[in-house]
Amino acid sequence: MGSRTWSPQEHADTVEELGVDARRAAEAAEALHLAVTARPSGADTPPFSHLTVRSSYSLRDGVIRPRELAAAAAAAGMTHVALTDRDGLYGAVRFAQACELEGVTPVFGTDLALAPDQDRPGWELTRAGRVRSPAGDGRDPRHPPAQIPASAGVSAVRAGDGRDPRHPPTQIPASAAASAGVSAGDPRTSRPGRGAAWLEDDAPRVTFLAATQAGYADLCRTVTAAHAAVRSDAHLAADHLEVAAGSDGVVALLGVDSPVGRLLARNHVEAAEQELRAWLEVFGRDRVVLGVRDHRVAPG
Repeated sequence: MGSRTWSPQEHADTVEELGVDARRAAEAAEALHLAVTARPSGADTPPFSHLTVRSSYSLRDGVIRPRELAAAAAAAGMTHVALTDRDGLYGAVRFAQACELEGVTPVFGTDLALAPDQDRPGWELTRAGRVRSPAGDGRDPRHPPAQIPASAGVSAVRAGDGRDPRHPPTQIPASAAASAGVSAGDPRTSRPGRGAAWLEDDAPRVTFLAATQAGYADLCRTVTAAHAAVRSDAHLAADHLEVAAGSDGVVALLGVDSPVGRLLARNHVEAAEQELRAWLEVFGRDRVVLGVRDHRVAPG
C-alpha cells in the first residue's frame, strides 16, 4: 500500500510547527546559556545531567518539548540528559532525533506508579482514585442536574454513567478484576461516563532508566505490563519488577515518591532499609540509585 500524499495545507502546517519548535528551542537554549555563564563555576565542579525530566507529553506535569530539552541540555554543557515522562515513552522518538541534532546522548526512561499493596510498607495508598463527575450530572449536590420536561421523552442523564439503559458503562469482567486484586466495587472496574474525569490515586512512583539497548526493550515491556493492569491508569505490580530487571539494563531510581522515600519521610528507617534491600535483591547493587532532593534550606 502506497503512502498517502500530503495536502499543501498539511505540508504548510508541518513546516510551521517545525519552525515554532526550532525557535522555542533556540530561545530556551539562549536563556539557559545566559544563566549558566552568569553563575560562577570551579574546575572541581562535577559533571551534571538531569535524570528525571517530564516533558509536554506528561499532561499537567511538564511543559518543555523534547526539542527544547535537548537544546537546553546542550547549551548547559551536558553530555547526557534523560526524558522520564509519566507512565510511558511517548516522546522517545522526537527526543532521540532532537538529541542527535544537538550532539547530546539521550537517556530513555519513564516514571511509573506502583500497584498499591496495603500489606507492604511504603506501597499503600493514602488517597484512593475516584471518578470526578461533571457538573450537573446529579452526583454532586452542589450541581443539581438540569431538568428536562417529561414530554420531551429524553433521559436527562449523561451517556455512559450507568443510569441510562441505552448507554451502560463499560464493565471489566469480575474474573479479570479478581485476578488483578481489584474488588468488584472498585470504581476502576468501570470507565467514567461522558464528561467525567478519573482522579488518580497517590500510589508510590519509581523512575526507571534504560542503560543499554536491551534495557530499553525491557523498559518497553515494563510499560506494557503496567498498562495491562485492570485499572484506568497504569500501575506496575511488584511481581512485574522482574520484567524490568530482566537484562540487567534498567536502573531503578528511588526518589522521594518511591516506597523508600516515603518511609524515610515518615522516619521509618528500619522499614525503609528493608524495602531498599528488596529492590537491591531484584535489580542488584549497581542498578539501584537513591534520589535525594536538596532544597538548600538549613535543617529545622
